[in-house]
Amino acid sequence: MVPHWGGRHAKILEMTSAQNVQVPVVEIISNHTSAPDGASSWATEFLTAKPELRLGFIGSSDDHGGHPGRSMFWTRQGNIAAWASQLTREGVLDAIRRRHTYAYSHEDRPILHATGNNNVMMGDSVTLGSGENPTLSLSGNSRRRATSVELYKDGTLWWSTTPVVSGVGLLNFSVNVSDDGMTGTSSYYWRVLFDNGATAAWTSPIWFSR
Repeated sequence: MVPHWGGRHAKILEMTSAQNVQVPVVEIISNHTSAPDGASSWATEFLTAKPELRLGFIGSSDDHGGHPGRSMFWTRQGNIAAWASQLTREGVLDAIRRRHTYAYSHEDRPILHATGNNNVMMGDSVTLGSGENPTLSLSGNSRRRATSVELYKDGTLWWSTTPVVSGVGLLNFSVNVSDDGMTGTSSYYWRVLFDNGATAAWTSPIWFSR
């Protein structure tokens, strides 16, 4: 059961915390949206309006053709990637339940690895120790050039940079950010723009609390 953006919009803000256990992710990009924004204004509204919810991000074709990653209009909008412990049905479903997922809008399958303090992964929650600040790292590679890396705090663009890209064929990049101004609880997720915004990818949030 994945809330999605289509002819009927799922009502994320009516979801209870108990229902959130059965619904761990939300669709941020699909055939019914387009890069680079996807359905972000709808799919991320819970981060400010109902921050107790824990929803990771996925993409899908969101059609009925049975061709994952290929939409009915052949636009290849919306794919899911999952960091699974094993390449089995059970391993992939476990990764989705843990929100160890990211979404992307093109067929080149970028590899993104987002972590926070103590090596927590995208989709995880972490309680900071005394005097500890959130630190966030993103590394990735793709055949498409990453032209902008954005970090969103509580659903709002907080930091961005043009990454240094290296390599030939498979292009690599990495960034690191620390937030010494966080109080209470905050969420952070990354959006990477490729080819000057023609395509994009979104990592699931990481939640920090003190």
